[in-house]
Amino acid sequence: MLGHEVQFSYCRSPAAPQPCRKIFDCWWEQFDITLFLEQQYDPAVIRSILQPPQPKALSLLEMIAEAKKNAGQ
Repeated sequence: MLGHEVQFSYCRSPAAPQPCRKIFDCWWEQFDITLFLEQQYDPAVIRSILQPPQPKALSLLEMIAEAKKNAGQ
């Protein structure tokens, strides 16, 4: 996603408590990433990173709603 090489530790926690959604795509040639993730994370976490990302418009609307809510506090 960044367009250059990064360390595996970054892929495991890129500003979220779960791995990057592209971790399978980036690391499958290096080692058995599926087995590693199955050993390190709950099945629910693995399912969540396999979900397709939200459409950008929906994500923007959620951020705007959150900003409006925070501005009123």
